[in-house]
Amino acid sequence: MNPISAGSTSARMLMCSPRSSHLYILPSLMGAVLVQSIVAMKSLRPTVIALALALVMNFVVVPAAPATGMFATATVVISSIIFSWVLRDRKKIHTSES
Repeated sequence: MNPISAGSTSARMLMCSPRSSHLYILPSLMGAVLVQSIVAMKSLRPTVIALALALVMNFVVVPAAPATGMFATATVVISSIIFSWVLRDRKKIHTSES
């Protein structure tokens, strides 16, 4: 058996369907991206907003309306951007260096 067919055979044995890979691969990638963005951003407010929206989406919205599960990640990302912008600290003074 050549290495290419061995790899595809083992992949076929591990996963029943490509859709089932979302249960394992997507959360691990999202977790890595989440940790990296929290460390890089160094801002607590957008992090708390994003976590709150993710918890609400996963534990309230998706169980109440399972059809929204397909778009849950995109909805949380877009909502996090909007809420972080609306709830930003407007008293913070931004100075530009010339």
